[in-house]
Amino acid sequence: MTRGDQELNYVIGWAGSDVTAITVRDHGHLTEATVQGGRFTAWCPDGLLG
Repeated sequence: MTRGDQELNYVIGWAGSDVTAITVRDHGHLTEATVQGGRFTAWCPDGLLG
């Protein structure tokens, strides 16, 4: 997603009912995802997750 000269990357998905944490890796950068209700999401400005 791009807005002006700013960029935002994000990811969403499903997680098992027993999953409590997810770490997303993007080009060597790590970001902790939000996990709730069997779904997860992670985002990062500047075009990199992490």
